[in-house]
Amino acid sequence: MSKRIIKLGFAGLGFIGSIHAIACFSMPLIFKNLPFEIKLGKVYRNNLIDIPHFFEKGAKSLEEILEDSDAVDICTPNYLHYEQAIKTIERGIPLYLEKPIGINSEEAYDIMENARKKGLIHQTALMYRFMPAVTQARDMIKNGEIGEILNFKALMLHSGYMDPKRPISWKLKKSTSGGGAILDPENRARLWADNKVVWLKIPLDTVWQRTAGDDSRPLLKGSTREQVEALFKQREPYYALAHLHVEVEGKSPGQIAREILEGLKVWLESCR
Repeated sequence: MSKRIIKLGFAGLGFIGSIHAIACFSMPLIFKNLPFEIKLGKVYRNNLIDIPHFFEKGAKSLEEILEDSDAVDICTPNYLHYEQAIKTIERGIPLYLEKPIGINSEEAYDIMENARKKGLIHQTALMYRFMPAVTQARDMIKNGEIGEILNFKALMLHSGYMDPKRPISWKLKKSTSGGGAILDPENRARLWADNKVVWLKIPLDTVWQRTAGDDSRPLLKGSTREQVEALFKQREPYYALAHLHVEVEGKSPGQIAREILEGLKVWLESCR
């Protein structure tokens, strides 16, 4: 019985796109007797000169890929996900989409709803759930092997963006990645791992007074008050996770420092 050939088009072929391509080659080695075979079709990327030989050819647009692909793997920067995913869905083509799905929850929800309405096979690249250690932990919890879970700590750390000399990239800009330092789960894991995080709370009005017209902040440059308010509200839930909240409006630096010190003393006493 002949296997079904699935022609997989690629949008993006940077670092993570290359990892996806390697995974396609690895499938027959890991999963025996698959009822299908993956054929790498066209790839849409900026550099069409250096296209790996195992792809059919380079494509100048996403539309070119959608013309003759059975499925599409989207591995482009975050800010392109929404437009490319919606176009793929509208053509009725199954898709595998790198995380995050979009640069905000509205984009992510819209992609999900459109794919559901079309009845398409779709998946986000949340690959850690399939790692052996994670699946074993899930099974142990599900089977009641370790009792009721009251608390846990899990970290996934790497040093990719710790080098201060690393050039700026789209991943470090909110307009193209969808978040700032506090919105990145890895950053939050580092902050909360072995530190006590302090939130210096100020009202939105004060934020606006301090930042309006300040061109030294790329994220806020040219922003309206409504845009600053939206950003403030987006990040506030993450700030609220801090161990210590300190109201700083109308206080001197010395007063704020003493309040932080007192808060840390209370925490240390509670640990005894």
